[in-house]
Amino acid sequence: MSGLLAHLSQFLLFIPAIICFAVAMRSGLFGAAIAAAVFNVLAIAYFLSIPAGDDFGHIGALWIYGVVTVTTIIGILLGLLASVLLNVIRGRL
Repeated sequence: MSGLLAHLSQFLLFIPAIICFAVAMRSGLFGAAIAAAVFNVLAIAYFLSIPAGDDFGHIGALWIYGVVTVTTIIGILLGLLASVLLNVIRGRL
């Protein structure tokens, strides 16, 4: 991967973190929003700490980052589902 492309791809890592944070904040799940921000920033920091020539390290870091992002999105969706179910039970939907 060329140097410029590598740097651009590193900035693209922030997009899922911003989306997870925005969705969680919009839905009122403040705990999930903070967890999404913390875990995504830690995953990005880990990815950026790997030396440029370590392709296997980058693949592993991207795998970890993907798992963190997917589990964050699943957690947000489960939180939204629980919120909707509580509103249905209370009769306020």
